[in-house]
Amino acid sequence: MPRRGAIGWLLLAGVSLGAAALPFAKGPLEKVDLAKKRLVIREPTGARVFAFTDKTYFYRGQQKLTPDQLTTGEVVAIRFRTDGTGQEVATHCKTAILPPEPAEP
Repeated sequence: MPRRGAIGWLLLAGVSLGAAALPFAKGPLEKVDLAKKRLVIREPTGARVFAFTDKTYFYRGQQKLTPDQLTTGEVVAIRFRTDGTGQEVATHCKTAILPPEPAEP
């Protein structure tokens, strides 16, 4: 019986480690193309394009978003995988919580 428990923990640890091993990119969001399901961010080396799917998670802080709720100019962190064609596909996209608009005097 103890072996089954240990195997279960190893499987759970493997799932966690697999997600943590995915690469990520970070930068200001330049464009969201909803029709082509593409995100473009600006990195120091230039623009970088990521595809997204219906299974991509979008968050602002802890709040779930849809891609149309992203705002160009906000900084995003994208965790991604590379598919069989070499395209970088976003699995998670997270933005910082936007500060409230300053009140006008």
